[in-house]
Amino acid sequence: MRRSTVAVLGLLLFLLASAVPALALDPAPAIGDLRDHDVTFEEGAVTDKDLADLDRAAASLARSDAFVKVVVLASPVEGEPSLRAYAEKVLRGVGGDGRIVVFDPEAVGVASSVDDADEAGPAESDAAAAASSSNSFARGVEAAIAALGEPEGAAAVGAATGTAADAPASGGSGAGGGFPWLLLVLLLAGVVVVVVFLMRRRRARAARDEREHVVLDAGEQRVRERIDRAASLLLELSDPVQAAGAAPAATARYREGATAFSGIYDRL
Repeated sequence: MRRSTVAVLGLLLFLLASAVPALALDPAPAIGDLRDHDVTFEEGAVTDKDLADLDRAAASLARSDAFVKVVVLASPVEGEPSLRAYAEKVLRGVGGDGRIVVFDPEAVGVASSVDDADEAGPAESDAAAAASSSNSFARGVEAAIAALGEPEGAAAVGAATGTAADAPASGGSGAGGGFPWLLLVLLLAGVVVVVVFLMRRRRARAARDEREHVVLDAGEQRVRERIDRAASLLLELSDPVQAAGAAPAATARYREGATAFSGIYDRL
């Protein structure tokens, strides 16, 4: 058993497979493989697409406090009372906090160090149904993790120390044990004040923007009037300076002025 997506010669695969113990007989190869990868499998148990889908599913379902790893077997396990027992052995070998999902041709086994033991059965049932109906191991893994829900490692530690679940009950209910009506009234009053302040500020800003817009329009109108006047003068002078007998100096100055006006006009 090897965890590789690189194609090799069929003869070499046959020789390697005969030299390495099957995962269903000995979980040690699976344990070693899962320390470096999220998915391990027996030769012939998965297709390239299955492997790619499983890699994506395991990576997306993993959390910083709980890994998700998958084993796919080509034959039923031997020497174990159940597939779940096999999965639990793999989990102990890998170490750390997380979930192991094992598929063989007949069943699904789930082991977890972050969930209650009684949640494994429903997760196995959901995984088997999803994988069978979709013909996808990845869908089976997703169904198993969905059935397990959020990892309960932190909650379990809190319950064991008596700090998580008991904290709300030991905190009391406030002064006199009643609902803090005064606090609610003060909060509502504060909200009203904030809303009124924001509305007035918005109106003042709108009025200021309107005044600035009026001033801008008046200034723009004056600029446009002067531009139009300058353009009219250029048109009036175009014929005299281009007429026969016009002084060359006047024609040159006219062209300089027209060029300057063109640049100013573009900027304005």
